[in-house]
Amino acid sequence: MRTSIHPLAGPSSILLSLGFIARVASRTLFLIAAVIWFTACSGSDSSTPQSTTSTSPSTQEPTKPPPTTQPPSMAPPSTQPPGSQPPASTPPGSVSGGAFTQGTGFNAIVRTVVMTQDGTQDLYVGGDFTTYNGTAANHLIRLHPDGTVANTFGQGFDQVILALALATDGSNALYAAGFFKQFNGQPAVPLIRLTAAGLQDATFQPTTLNFTPIAIAVTEDGSRDIYVGGNVNEGVPGTPVSANNGRIARLNSDGTPDPLFSTGTGFPGAPDGSGATVATIAVPPGSGKLYVGGSMFTYNGQPVSALVRLNPDGALDSTFMTGTGVPGFASTTAVEVVTPARDGSGDVYAGGRIQVYNGTPVTLGTIRVHDNGALDSIFAPSRPLVPFAIAPAQDGSGDVLVGGFSPGVNIALPLLRLARDGAAVSSFHEPTLDAEILTIVPVRDGTNDFYIGGLFTLYNGVPVNHIARIHADGSLASVVQ
Repeated sequence: MRTSIHPLAGPSSILLSLGFIARVASRTLFLIAAVIWFTACSGSDSSTPQSTTSTSPSTQEPTKPPPTTQPPSMAPPSTQPPGSQPPASTPPGSVSGGAFTQGTGFNAIVRTVVMTQDGTQDLYVGGDFTTYNGTAANHLIRLHPDGTVANTFGQGFDQVILALALATDGSNALYAAGFFKQFNGQPAVPLIRLTAAGLQDATFQPTTLNFTPIAIAVTEDGSRDIYVGGNVNEGVPGTPVSANNGRIARLNSDGTPDPLFSTGTGFPGAPDGSGATVATIAVPPGSGKLYVGGSMFTYNGQPVSALVRLNPDGALDSTFMTGTGVPGFASTTAVEVVTPARDGSGDVYAGGRIQVYNGTPVTLGTIRVHDNGALDSIFAPSRPLVPFAIAPAQDGSGDVLVGGFSPGVNIALPLLRLARDGAAVSSFHEPTLDAEILTIVPVRDGTNDFYIGGLFTLYNGVPVNHIARIHADGSLASVVQ
């Protein structure tokens, strides 16, 4: 979904984290925030509107919750070792028939949901939480498709998980990134790989990584390599200010850097800028290339837009010709999410505070871009929506689900289903949410359902607490307490 360095970087990383926390704490902007935001979207570097999770009408622009080092208190250590299933129980509201019974849900933000690929239809969930339906689960849990607990990973992690990704080599391994220093009571760097049994894979040692990843993308070129992206707050030479500089790394299957991949000077951030220079990354299907989105201005000394594609060696992909593309902002993040269409077209969806693409005005929010970098003029949403999550439906419809916020005097927090041309799908009943969605995942079990996760605690007035399974028409599939 969606993104700050922890044990491997240094004091500047701590300052960045503290800055993020301070921004999250600031929730007192008035109507002027809306005006400021619209000015920023037009190219101004005015102050960044702050985030809100209020359930009442608001003029504050929601922002993806920045990484925090202050999650809920850790739950007591589990007596179950990683890889074992806790004692069976019947969650509140349980019913027969294979329903996703989530009971009371999670006690804090769900940032990422990943479906397994081992035939179980289980799902991994990561985030700020420390409990699920009354069960201790420190920032990571594996759930069965009926909502019962499959694995709580022993003591779990001591800090927030920001990103999860499955290996594509058939091992069913899971990559996890975040602010953690420990996994199951043992020291850990902020990027680890877990085996299918839930144990830390000691053969993966990314000890040279010098930033905390906020995003992971696994290559699909047979190399078993992975990409990770993040940001480092560093001083700007010759000035008293700092910049949020973007970082991308390509790692071999053992965690060592790919020697053929070089980013040069990378993505320098705007001096004193508050946007995420690198916010999201994605690998095109069957490829070793990489999409990068955020608020970028240059890459290795070359002017770029806020959406680029890199070759496996780190060079800009000259076949992805975006022209002026998406303008970046110093004061906020231009591109929040990039998601391949995965319909055989080679197209990609990009979402964020996008109002112009290569000089062409577009409806604020989501665009579809062809493999060659040209704007898809067929996809033209009629409704402005700044997304934090985009998920193409995997049912052959060509539809796409988009979750985020609609700016205005009374900001809405919608979940939309859009047809191939961007029109709202009439059979989808837009739900009412009390806070933002950060991740959307299709359930590939023939039901055409979706999992959603984020800051929200209510779905059409039903207390779901940060996760829900929904039907293709937007109705709630979850069984809750």
